[in-house]
Amino acid sequence: MNPPLQPGTPQSCWHSLIAVCDDLAYSLHLASQNVKEPGLARVLREIATQHRQFLDELRRCFAQSGDAVSAPMLDVTGQGWGAFRSALAARDTNRILAECERRENAAVQAYRVAGQMIDDPASRAVVCQQLRHVEEAHEIVHELHDARAA
Repeated sequence: MNPPLQPGTPQSCWHSLIAVCDDLAYSLHLASQNVKEPGLARVLREIATQHRQFLDELRRCFAQSGDAVSAPMLDVTGQGWGAFRSALAARDTNRILAECERRENAAVQAYRVAGQMIDDPASRAVVCQQLRHVEEAHEIVHELHDARAA
């Protein structure tokens, strides 16, 4: 059994980043299946695919870091999933986008922290490169949400 993670360590940073990215990719995938507009569904699906690719790359970096701690598993029962499930069930595009935007915000923050905490230069470079794309995706989701909220 692995020892518990200590907050503020590179290992806990990896865990947080991977968990947030997994949550985001899965959320965007579900959102793409539950919005009514085909064009919006396509955009969300494309962003979800990109985040899934980032997640795979992060997992490879984590595995190469030599940490003995296993990667986290997605927990769809956790905080914030109730509101998201409710928005999906209602097929409420505005609420779905609000939840996606919230998750994008969490991803941007997790990437920023990881960029400062991860010691390995190659892994940090991957995180910083992905951060730029995550910020762009966040802006797209924000604009999509704002356009519908107006």
